[in-house]
Amino acid sequence: MGIEKLVGNAKVIADVCLQFGDTGKGKVSGLLTSEWADITARGTGGDNAGHTEVVDGVRRVSHVLPASIFYDGAGKYSVLGQGMVINLQSLAREMEEIAKAGLSHGNLRISDNAHLILPHHIDLDSKNTSQANGGIGSTGKGIGPAYAEKIARVGVKLRHLYDPESLQEILTRTIRHNFPSMPDRFVNYMVGGYLADIRKDILPIAESIRGKVIDAGSQLRSWIREGKKVCLEGAQGTDLSIEHGTYPFVTSSDCTTNGLASGVGIPASSIDLVLGVVKFPFMSRVGGGPFPTEIGGVEMEKYCAKNEGNRLRDELKRARVSYQESPQGIVYNHNDVQILWMLNQRDGSTQNTGLRLKANEYGATTGRPRRVGWTDAVAARHASQVNGSPQKLVFTKVDCLSGADEFKIAYAYRLPSGSTTEEFPTDPELLRKVEPVYTTYPGYAMTGREREYDQLPKSLRKAMQDLSDFVGQPIGMVSVGADREANIFV
Repeated sequence: MGIEKLVGNAKVIADVCLQFGDTGKGKVSGLLTSEWADITARGTGGDNAGHTEVVDGVRRVSHVLPASIFYDGAGKYSVLGQGMVINLQSLAREMEEIAKAGLSHGNLRISDNAHLILPHHIDLDSKNTSQANGGIGSTGKGIGPAYAEKIARVGVKLRHLYDPESLQEILTRTIRHNFPSMPDRFVNYMVGGYLADIRKDILPIAESIRGKVIDAGSQLRSWIREGKKVCLEGAQGTDLSIEHGTYPFVTSSDCTTNGLASGVGIPASSIDLVLGVVKFPFMSRVGGGPFPTEIGGVEMEKYCAKNEGNRLRDELKRARVSYQESPQGIVYNHNDVQILWMLNQRDGSTQNTGLRLKANEYGATTGRPRRVGWTDAVAARHASQVNGSPQKLVFTKVDCLSGADEFKIAYAYRLPSGSTTEEFPTDPELLRKVEPVYTTYPGYAMTGREREYDQLPKSLRKAMQDLSDFVGQPIGMVSVGADREANIFV
């Protein structure tokens, strides 16, 4: 039955992460787009996202555009919603890369109400990039400052670029907001210089995409009334939501179904099915913030916060694992005997690095090493409840732990008082003090050819069902590899 078994009669599906992001939503969106959806829409974040999709054996990464852009030639529509903040220069680069690859972007549509990321936003964001120096580990893409100006009602929308008077007026408000004590003559001087830079570097891009700029919310609502099938592609993860995450160690938008629906201009009640994506039986986090199940604890958090010496190439060299450079990135044997040895060590630092190398856990946007640990069922249940029902769980990257002697899942936290809880506290100070209460499962081995649920190792099936029962949502799909066809529908 394939994907029909997963989607059933749904017409609008939300693809969201139930962790800290980087769970493989891009593959899920690509699957939905290539085999089911007519339209795929993004409604949150900006080019701080990084979705990886393997198309015809080629690994492709998008940061602004939805995964559906790779199927534009098949008549699929891609929509950038009003809830996003868009760097037009990043968008132009991605569109150019799409064209160079011989693909099309003729069906791309962009909300005229989306806010823009401008050069001063990136400058303002630079102080948040260094987790080691007290920042939150921002990607430095200008996301936070752009959203801050949006909330302060001084942000620049895409439609302002097509109205010179509005653009000058809003830029004047923006400068006054950022420099409230600046004399008028200096404000006018700055606005003039800023307008000149925008005319030179940004307006040409705006003119080149003018035919794609529409009232995207109205169009999506119309498509839904017509019975079109719509995939809402999430960015980042629920536990990074500005509303429901570990504030202030969060992103600047609401990564849940509510934020995603609002960000594309439709009511959340339009969503027929939520696909809650869970990396399993390990998970990851990028940037600062609490991570109760992190292997190696605070020492590995500090290590991943460094600005050098911890990238993939560095870790392969220290592990004495051979690798090759290719247009698709660094290629190495993920099952190298040294990596498997590290994966099964008791020392947290060694095991942490082994797991990261085994699963290739390095940021698609930043290249930074992702912090890794065991899957946290407490956090997953909190995220699932926030995103609502009807919902099915999608487990990803289960093949990456093939060869581990054992693995653990956290089903409760021990509080500083000594009592235990199954609730997820979003207070980062409390979350840093909890101790995960684990259930340990035997390790497993996979061949890579599993395509039926009963073919999966017994201990893996047991752990997935345990988490499903704990979260209270059924299993819908298990991803068993990076290729689009490597899926099991349950």
